[in-house]
Amino acid sequence: MILERHIPGEDYRVLVVGDRAVAACYRVPANVIGDGTRTIDELIDQKNRLRAENPYLKPIIRDAEIEAHIRDAGHTRTSVLPEGDQLLLRGKANASAGGDTFDVTDQLPRRLADLAVRAVQAVPGLALAGVDLRWAPGSGEDDGDPAVIELNSRPEIELNMYPWEGTGRDVPREIIDAVFPDSEPPGPADAQLHWPLRPVLDLIGDGVASEVEIAPVPAHRFAHRRRFRLTGGITVTSRQRSRLVYGVKKLGVAGSLTARTTADGETETEMIVCGPRWAVRSFTAHAGKALGVDWGSGEPWKGPVTPGFDLPSPTP
Repeated sequence: MILERHIPGEDYRVLVVGDRAVAACYRVPANVIGDGTRTIDELIDQKNRLRAENPYLKPIIRDAEIEAHIRDAGHTRTSVLPEGDQLLLRGKANASAGGDTFDVTDQLPRRLADLAVRAVQAVPGLALAGVDLRWAPGSGEDDGDPAVIELNSRPEIELNMYPWEGTGRDVPREIIDAVFPDSEPPGPADAQLHWPLRPVLDLIGDGVASEVEIAPVPAHRFAHRRRFRLTGGITVTSRQRSRLVYGVKKLGVAGSLTARTTADGETETEMIVCGPRWAVRSFTAHAGKALGVDWGSGEPWKGPVTPGFDLPSPTP
């Protein structure tokens, strides 16, 4: 049996990168606030619809714990909460369990930030951590002493990027700046330009490689970016695919040929070609001859650009 002292107060998560507290949020367990009209069930549904608009927050799942909290508060799921009354549905404030997160990075007291940094520095080699704190704020001398509850060495940074309320924090930038202090932020020419991380991680995770070197960004930065669409779709044969791949190797452009089904049921073939202007024009002409189609002049492409060439396998 392990006995721990109960720490009263509110729940805070402070993200520490290096020797700085770069983001902080105040967490509240899953809850609903009455409006004097809707039932508790309806309030949960309404809140889940709002949470679904957030890239990170999970819905409030009705389970035995929530049923117990509703019952212990003297309600049922069909009860109508008075306007302004808050009903806590869980004990823990985890966002993954339906909790709310409020960004308090700019309002975090200095002593809480310093405590979080000291806690991380107390663990040798720990460069990043999400520090969970409990603190009972009061007024002046009535403030309680904050306490560290735990350190998360692999924190969910989305917690600070996509809060329920408040400003989302650019945590990836903070991490990259700390790991690569001599790096420079990308300019307009690098907008939407990226390399997929998953293939690199798969190579290392499968033991195929212990180190992977990524090719540097070409000087042209794939500046000329065009999208070509062909309604009706096409069938790519093995020979045509080989001719397209040869064209890519010869011209050194990044392109992709994808097929998708539109809402009206028609098939539309889409090709994204990016690179120097001359290379885009040359490859587009080459692709038209190889596939026997007329792509036209296309339109500007402002979406993500992934260096490389990707074509679907030939249709059987």
